Amino acid sequence: EGISDVIKSNVNNLFSLREKLKRFNLSVKRGVVLHGPPGTGKTKIVKCLAKDADYSVLYCLPSDFNPNSGGIRRVCSMAKDLAPCLLVIEDIDWIAKDRSSGNGAFVIELMNYLDGLESFGDIITLGTTNHLADLEEAVKNRPGRFDRLIEIGNPTKESIRKMIERFTINFTLD
Repeated sequence: EGISDVIKSNVNNLFSLREKLKRFNLSVKRGVVLHGPPGTGKTKIVKCLAKDADYSVLYCLPSDFNPNSGGIRRVCSMAKDLAPCLLVIEDIDWIAKDRSSGNGAFVIELMNYLDGLESFGDIITLGTTNHLADLEEAVKNRPGRFDRLIEIGNPTKESIRKMIERFTINFTLD
């Protein structure tokens, strides 16, 4: 199973199964973190998911979570209103750093809102980070917050060839 299959099964397939899951009172809530070194294609993967989505996609940067403007509440409220929704938090390590870094109150507020998303239903949260080790332990790898960590490594030559073909499909190349 390739990385793209794992990502699709944790996002697209979960959304497509949401009616079945609801019949059994199971939540569609899931949290996924794509992590790896810079330049490995995490943001491109998110863009591909968004392009092919038959659900809403709310793409957020760390600046969207400004604590002085109620950013966490505002973003989570938008995700609820757009459900079914993929809530993308780019560079999540910038807003959910280990609590020992001095932003403990903000991280606790974020965790509370992530926990509360489950009651909204039909929301999958996808975070990206270059620095998984900096992410708060209580946020990552925790059911109901981010329960799936997917490492995105450097692409192989074959993967690069496939990406070039996909991204240049509408161009004539010599």
